[in-house]
Amino acid sequence: MRSFSFGLVLVVLPAFALSLMLAGCGGGKDTGPAATGGGGGAGGEVTKETPSGPAKVLEPKGGVLKGSITLASRPDVKKLTEELQKKIATEKPDQKDNCMKGEPGETTEQAYRIGANGKLGNVFVWIKPVEGTFFKVDEKALKEAKENPVKIRQPHCAFIPHTAIVWAEYHPDPQKPSTKKPTGQFIEVVNDSTFTSHNTKYEAGTKNPSGNETIPTGGKMKIENLKEDSKAMTLNCNIHTWMDAYIRLVDTPYYTISYSDTLDGANKVKEDDPKFGTYEIKNLPIGKVRVIAWHERCGYLNKGGGQGEEIEIVDGKPTEKNFEAKPQ
Repeated sequence: MRSFSFGLVLVVLPAFALSLMLAGCGGGKDTGPAATGGGGGAGGEVTKETPSGPAKVLEPKGGVLKGSITLASRPDVKKLTEELQKKIATEKPDQKDNCMKGEPGETTEQAYRIGANGKLGNVFVWIKPVEGTFFKVDEKALKEAKENPVKIRQPHCAFIPHTAIVWAEYHPDPQKPSTKKPTGQFIEVVNDSTFTSHNTKYEAGTKNPSGNETIPTGGKMKIENLKEDSKAMTLNCNIHTWMDAYIRLVDTPYYTISYSDTLDGANKVKEDDPKFGTYEIKNLPIGKVRVIAWHERCGYLNKGGGQGEEIEIVDGKPTEKNFEAKPQ
């Protein structure tokens, strides 16, 4: 998996109350810097700003971070799928057949995508610099981000991918490490359905735009002027109320999502693929960094919550960091 994921990324909203009751993952609200986990749903990331003043510049040096995500206990995915399909049948009986033509990732429980290996897909993992350091970003990477929007499709009655990441901002000046500039990357939502209009309601934290637009068959819309956000952006469809998606808006070039069958492009794998529920970020700086792992139901999986967990990327071999999503 690439460390720089710009167009098809992998990708963060309201979910079924039943999911929460059955799985119980990540309950409780992230209350700030002392938080060590939890904060499911669109939960907030509480990060510690880099102080003003010169920072040590860290350049990409071929470092690798990889690992996998497991569940401490397994939710009743079969029952959750039954609830989803019942909702499709009762809310839109005239569209049921078309909705159910989607792939399994569109017609079964979406919050918990679990591979045959027991690993959990759709977990967001991203890297932040430790205090006093700064990630150097090159112009080629910025150009690629600006020219490759994050695309969300709606071919049937689900958002594809279900989870995605936007590299919304970057830090241009190590002399002023807290200063941010937009990358220009945006979200493009496409209704590629042949049988129905879709509505897209989107919202994140107060720094970002929100809206609610209906997209006719064959139409599309843009979500622009995005900034790094403490909350995941959520997408919902008011026409098909079970549809949701999660998007994290980050200010770092190092990020990924654990492989699953509800992603798009190269990060989409089948349930029996050994890579399901694993992740890899390449070309990292060597040295200490902070890693953050977050799931839409289980919240933060790392120590330190939104501030991140300090780890060290070593030279010459991958650094392994595994996470566990724990029910409460």
